[in-house]
Amino acid sequence: MEKKQIKGIIARDNTNWQTEFENAVKDSGCGVMWKDQISDFWEIKDSLLRLISQQGYFDFYNIAINFSNYHCKIVDFATTDDYPEKMMEWRKRNPAWFCESFDEYSVDKQKAFIAFLVEDFKSIPEKNRIHINYFITYNKKQAWIKNAVAYTDIITEEQLNRQIMNTKIMELLTSNKNLILTGAPGTGKTYLAQQIAKELGCTADRIGFVQFHPSYDYTDFVEGIRPVQEGSKDVGFKPKDGIFKKFCAKALTAYLNADNEADVPKFVFIIDEINRGDISKIFGELFFSIDPGYRVTKDMLDNQKSGKALLMTVKTQYANMQEKCPNAFDEALGINDVNDCGHFFVPENVYIIGTMNDIDRSVESMDFAFRRRFAFKEIKTNENIGMLDGMENKEKIINRMNNLNREIEKIEGLSPAYHIGGSYFMKLKDYQYDYDALWNNHILGLLWEYLRNQPEAKDNIAILRRAYDKDYAENKQE
Repeated sequence: MEKKQIKGIIARDNTNWQTEFENAVKDSGCGVMWKDQISDFWEIKDSLLRLISQQGYFDFYNIAINFSNYHCKIVDFATTDDYPEKMMEWRKRNPAWFCESFDEYSVDKQKAFIAFLVEDFKSIPEKNRIHINYFITYNKKQAWIKNAVAYTDIITEEQLNRQIMNTKIMELLTSNKNLILTGAPGTGKTYLAQQIAKELGCTADRIGFVQFHPSYDYTDFVEGIRPVQEGSKDVGFKPKDGIFKKFCAKALTAYLNADNEADVPKFVFIIDEINRGDISKIFGELFFSIDPGYRVTKDMLDNQKSGKALLMTVKTQYANMQEKCPNAFDEALGINDVNDCGHFFVPENVYIIGTMNDIDRSVESMDFAFRRRFAFKEIKTNENIGMLDGMENKEKIINRMNNLNREIEKIEGLSPAYHIGGSYFMKLKDYQYDYDALWNNHILGLLWEYLRNQPEAKDNIAILRRAYDKDYAENKQE
């Protein structure tokens, strides 16, 4: 089943037949062109027929030197099996470059696999040509291959940049296992973390989420003693696994049940505002376990069980009190001794994404030992503006945001870390796009906090307000 609806076909062809064919089609009203290969044809055939049935054609773009230089509408197509029947219909239209026999569609050793009946074959003006990277190809086929390839969308430059950024973040996460997204307030770090998890193939049940705060501790995250009441009995206390330990146990089960490494499902655990918690208190001995160099694979577990190698794991703080002994991690390690249970490790298929705001004054700096175990990626305000898709006058909103942030940087003591991100401007929908309401109710208070105790705070607020009111790019006038 196709994930996205096919919209047309692209094909790279740097030969020089197009100009002559364009003139011939102009004279005849239609023409026949052919390709010797088309990727996934039998998968996409019904979709192409459906497009022709619904709108009378599907689009074709010829690619030369990485840009679309010709476009046409394909109104019908045929392979060698159905060409005799199609040929009878096509002949009536007297198309240019038409052949009575399918075998005649050939050049040198190249022979046609598919023939297309086309209309409106025209050169694309240079200013309107589309770079091949802007085509989203079916099944993620490499767009540079010579075969004709189906595409599902043509994206904008902004969407391409967003796609490139997401790809780089996914590569950073998969290579490091642990990643922290930093950035100014409102840059959509949490939303981006969720999107990255989904792009890695995680379903909702394979995405964990927690938000750290100053009261959060080890007993919430890993394990601790919790009050329980069984029936009508008095309240007692029992050791209970925390959210991250439960998550890792679920990931481990999925890992061990996978038939091979390629089928191992990824699990992503998102920690929102990770720097607002007491990291050392929350993670405890897990500083070791989350280290990418100590993640546990199937091969390591097999070596542990066979005695070929001793696997280094940790025991959690309440190991001697745990209710189930041995636990899931002990069993995976091949440990059945009730006097040696309570082990814990993070399986290879668990990835951690944290989000943080460096300028949050409510927290101290992060532990260096913790920082060493994470890769960091800054999300800038102008990099993640996809959240504004669908907003009215999106360009003007972005202009206001950029103008405001440009002035924020000019104020002594402030930096890009103090920018105002796009999520603030999403609130415009709640105020029927009343920019004064957004300023007074959300942005002004944050700016006063930035400028607290500065002698020129009032003057700077006025400067920032004037920048905010400009809904055009700084180098443009409406």
